[in-house]
Amino acid sequence: MVKHVRVLCGAMLAMALTGTGCSACVEMTKPSVVDRNAPAPVIGDGRDRRGSKSASDWATHAEYVVAFTVVGEVRGEMLEEERERQEGMISREVIVRVDRVLWESPDDKEIAPVEIRFQAVGWVFNNNNGVGERPFAMGNAPRLELGHSYVKALDWEDDPCSSDPHDGDWHGLGAWGTIPFDNGILGVGEIEGRVQDLRNYETQEPSFREQMAGQSLDTLARALNEAERRTSVPFDLSCDPEDQ
Repeated sequence: MVKHVRVLCGAMLAMALTGTGCSACVEMTKPSVVDRNAPAPVIGDGRDRRGSKSASDWATHAEYVVAFTVVGEVRGEMLEEERERQEGMISREVIVRVDRVLWESPDDKEIAPVEIRFQAVGWVFNNNNGVGERPFAMGNAPRLELGHSYVKALDWEDDPCSSDPHDGDWHGLGAWGTIPFDNGILGVGEIEGRVQDLRNYETQEPSFREQMAGQSLDTLARALNEAERRTSVPFDLSCDPEDQ
């Protein structure tokens, strides 16, 4: 059983959040849904932690593929220097409840989690130009919004500062490693902070997420079982004393 999940800024967020840090989490909010009339999110770019566009990517790098619902959100505090500058970013942590394990790697190392806390993109603000606060989203990726459901490929990363093999964190693969799953339909739900239906996939670039839109969970699991599994090279991590 996974004992502890630390909050980290993943590789995908690091480029977008450079210089801002991960602020302390201070407030829980109640589940809600994406407001279709809310301001359009600011879209950012970043480097994916792992390949995630193909079924082979998922089968190679994931230990589990799970269906989950976002049940909690924690808003971070503004950094003092950004508050004074009146411009910057606000971090966010989401708590997800795992509803179902859909697929598991034959060489998985950890028991599938029942709850996970992810560091997620939050908001950008600029009070100098009258824009104020707006949600931030990574291109082609869900924000992981409260009350929404998703199917996600999970990869376990050991804690390099611990000798206990059960210390570590669950991570996603990359922008394409999460599929909206509202109302039990693959492909329906939130991406980039906006709710979409199956018609949105007509213009998206080819990906496993696009292939699975409108398909059943059994079809998804079968596709992963049939996909080519390549050799997944582990990350060469060293212990940073500040993380302890």
